[in-house]
Amino acid sequence: MALSRHSTLRHVIQAVSSSLRRHRVQAVLTGGACASLHSKGDYLSHDLDYIIRNNVSRNQVDQAMRAVGFTRAGAEHGMPMWSFCGVSQRPRRHR
Repeated sequence: MALSRHSTLRHVIQAVSSSLRRHRVQAVLTGGACASLHSKGDYLSHDLDYIIRNNVSRNQVDQAMRAVGFTRAGAEHGMPMWSFCGVSQRPRRHR
């Protein structure tokens, strides 16, 4: 799915989530984007936050994000028409 400035938040989420899955990155969408979807637009978020649940390399995440047009900017990914997308590694639990 090609993204453009006319893409809805739902389309961006679908494209990013699909690309992460294709690159074997197990990620969960969190934060304001979830509230936007749940509230059917009553709450607006302009970014995506994902938590990675499996062990993957930064390069693997970068490849998944590049596949849908995002580039790394520091610790986040962005594209000219969209705000940043944060992808965070889940902290490890000590046993």
